[in-house]
Amino acid sequence: MSDQPSKKRPFTSGTQAQQRKRAKTFDARHIATESSSLALKDGVLDVHTFVNSRKYEIDALKNAMKRSRTAGAQRAFQSLPRSMRRRAASHDVKKIPKRLWERAKREMTEDNTQDTKGRNGGKGPKGKKRLRSLIAKRLYNIGKKLANASQPDEDYDEKVQVPELKTVKVRVGTKYHKRQVAKTWLPTHMYTSKRAHMTQLYEYSIPVKPTEKSYRPTHRASLQKGCIVFDQSFYATFFLHGEEGSLKKVLTGVCEPGTGVDKNRYAVGGKVWEGWVYHAHSYPKRPIGPATILWRPSDDNAKRSLMIRIHPAAFRELWDVVAELVRQTTDVRMEDARFAMGSLDIVGPGGTEALQAVLQLTSGSNTSDAAKIWEKFNSATDVKSLPLGAALDLQVNDPRLTFPPRAPSQAERVGTTKVGKLTDVLASWPQQMSGCLWSLFDRTTWKPKLATESELNKRRTAAGPGVPIVATSNDPTISIILLKTSTPVSAWTVLAPCDVITHFFRCLMHYPAVRFGGLENYHQLTFERSTPNFPNDFSGTEAGWRCEEDAGRKRKEDYEKKPKAKRVSFEKVFESSEGAERGEVGDPMVCDWKLLQGAKSDEDAMEVDGNVKINEKQWLLSPSLCRKLLTSAGEEGVDTGNALIPVRVHLQHRGSPAARARIYSIPKADLPTWTALASRTDTAKPKAGTPEYPACPSKEHLIGFISTGNFSLKEGKGVGVGAVAFSKVANEVQRDGKQKKGNAWGWCIVRDVGTDVGRLARWDVVE
Repeated sequence: MSDQPSKKRPFTSGTQAQQRKRAKTFDARHIATESSSLALKDGVLDVHTFVNSRKYEIDALKNAMKRSRTAGAQRAFQSLPRSMRRRAASHDVKKIPKRLWERAKREMTEDNTQDTKGRNGGKGPKGKKRLRSLIAKRLYNIGKKLANASQPDEDYDEKVQVPELKTVKVRVGTKYHKRQVAKTWLPTHMYTSKRAHMTQLYEYSIPVKPTEKSYRPTHRASLQKGCIVFDQSFYATFFLHGEEGSLKKVLTGVCEPGTGVDKNRYAVGGKVWEGWVYHAHSYPKRPIGPATILWRPSDDNAKRSLMIRIHPAAFRELWDVVAELVRQTTDVRMEDARFAMGSLDIVGPGGTEALQAVLQLTSGSNTSDAAKIWEKFNSATDVKSLPLGAALDLQVNDPRLTFPPRAPSQAERVGTTKVGKLTDVLASWPQQMSGCLWSLFDRTTWKPKLATESELNKRRTAAGPGVPIVATSNDPTISIILLKTSTPVSAWTVLAPCDVITHFFRCLMHYPAVRFGGLENYHQLTFERSTPNFPNDFSGTEAGWRCEEDAGRKRKEDYEKKPKAKRVSFEKVFESSEGAERGEVGDPMVCDWKLLQGAKSDEDAMEVDGNVKINEKQWLLSPSLCRKLLTSAGEEGVDTGNALIPVRVHLQHRGSPAARARIYSIPKADLPTWTALASRTDTAKPKAGTPEYPACPSKEHLIGFISTGNFSLKEGKGVGVGAVAFSKVANEVQRDGKQKKGNAWGWCIVRDVGTDVGRLARWDVVE
């Protein structure tokens, strides 16, 4: 060991740091002086010494004034809340509020900070030259499109006409309409764009994650205290109107059979159906993705309506399938409600309390069953305890009337937290809600004339400080639907028109312990619950393939930007246990599913050439059917040759898997050696990389991939979500009887891409 001191900065406690800052501030405001007694000798004044002393004191005064001005000062952008600060704010004055522009300009002038030069860094034409170049470029693109349109493709096949889908059209003259030409802002864009990283996806501008650190806070808010609000208005919603028999015929063509979507349990209305949808009469093959269906209750069975919600990555695919089934009927009408229906997902134990503070029922709607149930809820009500598929139709006031929402006191929380009361509500839950209007199914009621902010401010001034605005008969009623969704995470889903969803969101953001999240935060929550996130973890669907291709293209671009000395050499990293293979298995940038096409079990394994084209694509089994096939003798007529099983993988000791990790089956000869690692203590386990540690199996034992993996804060160990080939694991599960509580499981080896170390893990089918 070297005797040289460590270069690391020593740890300083909070108290010592405060003392050091206090000393720094005191030193900045301390003015040094010099005694003048030395200038007076024997009653005679030494002018030169006296002048030098005064000069020293004047210089000290100037330095002290300069130091004190900057000792405890903050830059203009630092005075903003931490959630709104961005790195660019210190260099671009326009990134901060207008009231701070002059101060920021003065600070940048004083410390000689160079300002940004606009979007292109000061390069390129400006003014009229830039405008002329843009016009010329647009005319060139238009001419190119017209030229291509005049020459039809030889391989063009005329498709069947489908109902015309509307495109986003922002009304000219609307504020910021020029920024929404190629994309649409979510209703909450003005709030999230200042506090989150944004991305353009699915024709929307969607928040990815907050600018401040949010990984651990998201975990805590979803499980311990508070809640997280996600703006899911980018989800696609459309309606079907027609006779009940025709609607059931359409649903049975796309939904999984046996789930009861066409039975009275859901068809009477008021209950949410959640499940997978498929191409027309193709079950169990060709899945599209998970969807949500809600029937509108009606006494007249002749004309019914239902709502279908699905992720935008699979909307076009489902729309075309449903349109083809609708053409086979004569009395079903499709209605596209995208860009008009907004939604919020509230996840966490404090979601019910926050919603009760924001949603104030109108005076005339207390007679409906849904309103009576909602009033009986308390702050301790967890959405997980509600009946499966619960839906409440409510009529509420404008949430801005009671802004900011008031949190109940501790005494009020204790007084309302009665488990028996909630138990009575759940026991007496009506089979069909009576007295509810379900106005959201009628598009004519979607645009209530809400009061402007200036009108509300006048009413607040007249009411006095701290007094909420009293709702009057002139205030419009807002119709909303509350859904209890359980897949992929248990949450409250608020459905409302896009014009009013932003008011609910802003009021929720001003409630204590409420956060907002983006795409990455939602993906994190699904991962911690070990459930697949659509479309990232749905390999075997068209949306899943596209998502994986886009991610692989992005990884490849980032990989090629690195110099060779700074990137992994995938052709050299992996060497199998036999020692005859070297190099990564398949494409290292993606989960290379083509390696498993036509795969057989280990007993009949055969090498598959990557260039061989297999007619049938791989497809994903639904969890319910997968358990049925693995835990029983199987079903006749189901060809599982290219079927994939959605699984969750739990590592048994060290390590945490990452995306694209390879999953291997364990050879029979090595099974005792690997399984012994699960029972040994940490001190007795051999370390990875040593000769005693088992080697990773060869590519003949490859059974699947992990699409999402990380260290799970919920379980305290490495967890992954992915898929394995059905033909590779079915024989082992059925032969060895690896079934527990109706679920199948098995041992496996997980190896991260670009490494040669395998980790023992256990897989089971997702819930």
